[in-house]
Amino acid sequence: MNKKKLGKILVIISIMLLLTGWYFNHFIWGIILYLPFNMLFSELFNEIYLSYCLSMMLIYFLMGYLGIKLWLGENKLD
Repeated sequence: MNKKKLGKILVIISIMLLLTGWYFNHFIWGIILYLPFNMLFSELFNEIYLSYCLSMMLIYFLMGYLGIKLWLGENKLD
């Protein structure tokens, strides 16, 4: 797979995750991470959840940035 095609795919995936990211973050949080964090850190539960959602959205932005760099940027290594 060439880098431009990989960049397009990364941009599309990151846009879809940013548009529906809050739902997916809530789904992952509710199924996988809710019980351990709620039982261990019940006072800090809302802050941990908010930081988790913001960090996942940052990952989506970084994935989109990488996709744009691969799709539109000129690579000096080629």
